[in-house]
Amino acid sequence: MWYNNIWFKILAVLLACLFWFQAKLQKEYTTQVTLLVVILNLPGGTTPDKLPTQLDVKVKGKGLDILKLRLSSAQAIYNAKDYLASDFIFSPSDCTLDIPEDIHLEVLSLVKKEQQTPGEGVKRLLLPVHVEFENNDAQMLFFEKNYHLQPDKVEIIGKGELLNKVNFIKTKPVRQSDLNQNEFKLKLLPPREDITLATGFVQVNQTPASQTPHLLSNIPIRNPQKLNIFPTTVTLKIRGARDKISALQPDQIAVELNLGEQFNNSIPLIITLPSDLELLDYTPRTVFLK
Repeated sequence: MWYNNIWFKILAVLLACLFWFQAKLQKEYTTQVTLLVVILNLPGGTTPDKLPTQLDVKVKGKGLDILKLRLSSAQAIYNAKDYLASDFIFSPSDCTLDIPEDIHLEVLSLVKKEQQTPGEGVKRLLLPVHVEFENNDAQMLFFEKNYHLQPDKVEIIGKGELLNKVNFIKTKPVRQSDLNQNEFKLKLLPPREDITLATGFVQVNQTPASQTPHLLSNIPIRNPQKLNIFPTTVTLKIRGARDKISALQPDQIAVELNLGEQFNNSIPLIITLPSDLELLDYTPRTVFLK
């Protein structure tokens, strides 16, 4: 009998905690959350003296919506297209908040976070976009329907020593429901809070059947220096007329080491194809010295 009473008491405590938590989530609160800043169309050739990476947003609403906001990938989007490099000034009030539609909050104020990246030592780096998927079925459908990204590379901005640790930019996972459309936008995820993306999204388009891409596997990497690299072959995704692809000869494809861009043991690749063929993607993007 006492054993059953203990379990009954535990259940009662759990139910009480559940009701208390639910009541808390339905109450209204005023609080501050921190969002990542994505700066679009940053003036080229220069870097602002202080590049914001975060924005403090004061919001008012139900606890449930505030919790959902903290767990979401919401961002503050700032479009700098109307500024010259010499007069770029970041203004929080000009930001557009990219918040999921099912989150209902009143925005009270926007404040630039004090922790910023100094302009000294800040650099730009162009990196490939790596598509993430919610499951294997979404990944298979994505390639079956011949989707491609535009652009497939994006610029990141931050301190040089931080950028050198990043090899690609991940996207928000593609869902199967996204693939019911011929085109859609896919959000990019900053690799770190102190690195800024030059754009927050990439466009995903479906390639017409008449222009279906073709995969070329096990293409050897030219290595006249005879470096000990891994891997030694790449897979290319190309597009072009079917007869042109069928007539393609191995010596018309050049996959070379870009030694001028070598960083530590990582060496990027340079791909050269005939002018009537388009390179859509290739993997790996870099090789490594053993």
